Amino acid sequence: MNEIEDKLESMLELLDKKFEQKCDELKISYNKKLEEVQKRIEEDINNYRDKKLKEAKEEADLTEKVSQSKAKLKIKQERLKLKNQLLESLLQLIKKDLVTLDPDNKKYFYQKLYIDATKLIHNDYEVLCNKNDYETVKSIVLDHKVKTSKEIEGGILLKSNNTIINNSIDSYVEQNKTKIFSLILEEVGDI
Repeated sequence: MNEIEDKLESMLELLDKKFEQKCDELKISYNKKLEEVQKRIEEDINNYRDKKLKEAKEEADLTEKVSQSKAKLKIKQERLKLKNQLLESLLQLIKKDLVTLDPDNKKYFYQKLYIDATKLIHNDYEVLCNKNDYETVKSIVLDHKVKTSKEIEGGILLKSNNTIINNSIDSYVEQNKTKIFSLILEEVGDI
């Protein structure tokens, strides 16, 4: 039986070798597959990371653009607001200068206001003016009654039963606001 045992033992050894060989082959094959899977996973992770970084950068760029646009708009709005305040202040200075004109210039100015107003009214009327302008207006208006009114800072008002023609300094400046602004901008350039 020794021979059978030897043969069996030899067969067992052969089987062990084949088993080890097969095991080694399987290990190599699985290790190779594991490496491939790890590489794919690593590539997927890198691709995902790159994609997310790109998305984050795009979002950051968009946020920055939106913020810049908002800031520019805010600056434009503030600039426009300041420009309007400046122009309104200039209008107030013009009104003040017109109210405090020297008597000769005031007479010519009020004459223009009166003539312009009389073109718009055809029935009987009375002329209203500021108490301080009474003498100036009285020297211009010879054929109608002149009264004073606390409501008028400067200029004149023609008043009939159903019509009021306001040719005060305020209304004159308001009517000519566009021309005044154009002249200012023409003189000093864009503000």
